[in-house]
Amino acid sequence: MKVNVASAVKNIVNWAFPLFFWVVCCILFTMITEITVQRLKNSY
Repeated sequence: MKVNVASAVKNIVNWAFPLFFWVVCCILFTMITEITVQRLKNSY
């Protein structure tokens, strides 16, 4: 039973970590884009 739980946790981590990484990248990209748009609007 312990082995099954450990492997399940390992699978979840292996699947969730890249997903979390991409979510963080998307949020950062969106924030940078919004800041850039705001600066462009302010410069005009």
